[in-house]
Amino acid sequence: MEKSHVGMELCYFCQEAKGVILHKRLAKTVPHEGIYNSVPCDECAEHMKQGIILISIENGQTQPPAGELPNPYRSGDWVVINEDGFTKAFGDHPALKSRMAFVDDNAWDKMGLPRHTNS
Repeated sequence: MEKSHVGMELCYFCQEAKGVILHKRLAKTVPHEGIYNSVPCDECAEHMKQGIILISIENGQTQPPAGELPNPYRSGDWVVINEDGFTKAFGDHPALKSRMAFVDDNAWDKMGLPRHTNS
């Protein structure tokens, strides 16, 4: 396997490419792609200005150990709900500050949120 010092940084929210990682001194190789932080890409940052990003996740996902970035298995669907609608549905929820929330598939379907995938 050829060593690589270049990798693609993915957005934590949409998992699309958002930057290039160049890393030669501290590691022998860099993963081909990965999520390195929870800073949104420009497009997700704009969505967060409009409302709260809801991301569907597989049922039964657990929270990671303290200090680790939560990254449950995503089902592939996500929507942006405006702040007023979110507050009416969920009240004073921490997602109002973080601008995103994971929603397991059962809750997603019960809320009638749209599916863009075959999950």
